[in-house]
Amino acid sequence: MIFVKKKFSEHYAQTELNVSDLTHREFGFGFKEKIDLRHKSFSSSKELNYFLVNETPLYISYSLAHYRLPEAKPMPRKEFLNCDLVFDLDYAPLEFGLFSEEYVYCVKDSALKIVEEYLPELGFSQNEIETNFSGQKGFHIHLETDAVKELTSNARKELAEFVSVPEKEFFLNEAKIFGAREKKLFGPTSKDKGWKKKFFDYCINRLNQASNEELVKLSRNKSILEQKELLLENLSSGNWSAVKKTTFLWDAFYNEFAKQSNVKLDIPVSTDLHRLIRLPDSLHGSTGFKAARLKLKDFSMNKIIAFSNKACKIEATVDSSFKLIEDYSFKAGETREVPEFVAVFMECKKIATVKSF
Repeated sequence: MIFVKKKFSEHYAQTELNVSDLTHREFGFGFKEKIDLRHKSFSSSKELNYFLVNETPLYISYSLAHYRLPEAKPMPRKEFLNCDLVFDLDYAPLEFGLFSEEYVYCVKDSALKIVEEYLPELGFSQNEIETNFSGQKGFHIHLETDAVKELTSNARKELAEFVSVPEKEFFLNEAKIFGAREKKLFGPTSKDKGWKKKFFDYCINRLNQASNEELVKLSRNKSILEQKELLLENLSSGNWSAVKKTTFLWDAFYNEFAKQSNVKLDIPVSTDLHRLIRLPDSLHGSTGFKAARLKLKDFSMNKIIAFSNKACKIEATVDSSFKLIEDYSFKAGETREVPEFVAVFMECKKIATVKSF
């Protein structure tokens, strides 16, 4: 990793990282693991940058919490003051491989839903929200308002759950009315708000737009076509069982709705008051990408690539293939010139060594 360390050091020599309330943050650094040194603090950005240039960690994390004594050990001696709130969208499926631009763009779309739709519903304005690429697979959404900093872990969990689609039982519940023979299914009404209103609107739109063939197929009930108007009339008041044999239909609509609306959050990141997380604008030692602060709408791969197109000679150590702006494929032992940012990526992934630069 000599090449990577050299490039990281050069990068930090030209880049000053800005950290809000820096003197009250705990920092963690990774030289081999993602965090193998923590309980560090700095008196200024200049001191932090001096450390980065000369020690050159591969990973840099900082505390969401603000402490009176951030270097103190054990944790209670730090004297907790308050804590920022972060939503972490950094989940990747097994097929992610070495890297997947397509998946990162999908995560970006999920993050946009939180920033542009869900958080405004909670009363947050756009100038109170800051976003950055995580450095590897996803995005972090930061909130640092005074009100947020005082939230308990339980309150943070509720907020994290609000931006994740609730289970089906949150929307639809069976109950037996006194004197009735059968249970009734109750659901959202036209007057509901939040997730219930979203689900209500989704179902109304689907009922109005679906073809006759689709409705019969999803509901497994041919008679639904004759009772469609009755169904629509009763949904507004919360009666979702006015037409019998609609269970399969609601299941299908919920599954569609959840797939379309869902975001995969790492909820413990939002609820853990002592969590360390990737420092915005720092470099990520598993990719060489920059955990860049950015507007989600403006995201592109060029925003997170920290190094140049200058040619570097690498030797592949294993067979590999990936897409990084362009498609690349290598056989073990193959020697080739690649752009500097690709050479950094490959050495970070331990799939190549850099021979000359």
